Amino acid sequence: MSAFLYTVAGIVFGGIVSAVVSYYFARQASRELQAETDNLTHLITAVLQALDASGIEVRKDPGTDEYIVRISKDLHLGWRDQRHRGVEGESDAESTPQEQG
Repeated sequence: MSAFLYTVAGIVFGGIVSAVVSYYFARQASRELQAETDNLTHLITAVLQALDASGIEVRKDPGTDEYIVRISKDLHLGWRDQRHRGVEGESDAESTPQEQG
């Protein structure tokens, strides 16, 4: 009968040790996940503020607390216009051999 009691005591002790170790690692993972969530929240807020500052409409839906980003077809960003325009009427395309010589 004493072997049976040792077996039961070992199972109970193993269960308690397993529960303590699981609790410790679950708490640690929860803290890490919360820290990562905070970092991503700050990053998303910065991106939304940058979009809003560039003229893209950003608003928060009061019913769901989701952000709505609306980009207009008529939106002209300065860097894009300058890249495609070239210098005073010049094309970005390479000149043909006939034009060179």
